[in-house]
Amino acid sequence: MTLKEELIKEIETTPISLLPEILHFVQSIKTKHPDVDFMEFAGMAADKYLSTINYTSKLLLRQTSAVISKQ
Repeated sequence: MTLKEELIKEIETTPISLLPEILHFVQSIKTKHPDVDFMEFAGMAADKYLSTINYTSKLLLRQTSAVISKQ
């Protein structure tokens, strides 16, 4: 049985009077720990890294061109 199935089983056997509290608890946890897709995060990190490298490369190329043109 998966963890999700165990949780569902527990909820199904919980008294109705406790369900609002359980719902509030689950919603609270989800708010505090938003679900972040690893691949989405990795993509954002890679985009930021590549844009930084691109900026740095352009800056270095301009500086190098300026030095060469002075010679």
